Amino acid sequence: MLYLGQSIFLIRIKTYLVGWLLLITNIGLAQSSYELGLLPSINVSKSFEKDWKLSFKGESRQSLKSGAFSEGNSNSYNYLLTDFIVFTSKKIAPNKALAFGYTFRIQDRSTIKNRITQQFSAAKAYSSLKLGHRLRTDETFSKNEPIELRLRYQLSIEVPFKPKSVEPNGFYYKLGNEYVTSLKAKTFDLELRLVNLIGYEFSSKSKLEWGVDYRASSFIHDELDNAFWMAVKWYWTM
Repeated sequence: MLYLGQSIFLIRIKTYLVGWLLLITNIGLAQSSYELGLLPSINVSKSFEKDWKLSFKGESRQSLKSGAFSEGNSNSYNYLLTDFIVFTSKKIAPNKALAFGYTFRIQDRSTIKNRITQQFSAAKAYSSLKLGHRLRTDETFSKNEPIELRLRYQLSIEVPFKPKSVEPNGFYYKLGNEYVTSLKAKTFDLELRLVNLIGYEFSSKSKLEWGVDYRASSFIHDELDNAFWMAVKWYWTM
């Protein structure tokens, strides 16, 4: 069972989640598209001396169904992309770190994209939850497209189902809210992301997360694009 403080906190989070999704739906349901798909990933990391850390992530995105809410039409399975991501990070304080990353993307089985990422992250653990902040900038390059520049901020909250003093490992709830602004060929856009996950920590070196990664984009343009990804994430620390 959840203890009282976490129960109240989760009720507030669920209320916020439902309200956020209803707001997005009401804004763009009449003139919006949707996409349902899979978003599996594997994350492997290793720490080194002097607070250095190296991380590798492999992630694939696959569409199972897409169409327009107003028309009700849909498409069948479609492979979208695969990302191979490498990050190196350095702690600059007990709860703060700077990171630099590179992404190699294979999109639509033939298009290659390269992305450079700069990141600052901070985390703080409280008695009943863990709060994280992440600020990113990145630049995406591809052969036949203009450079895309993005600025991203994410707030994440992680709440264990039981206090760590009672059960060191076990289930936890994770909520992430991210705002992504982009500039490409003098076109500005905004994307909102909401990640709603249940996780299980097997040990200090291994955990699994699964849930829904919701993304709403093209806010500034006429049509709202809604994407619902079924995310499965495995983390392993060497």
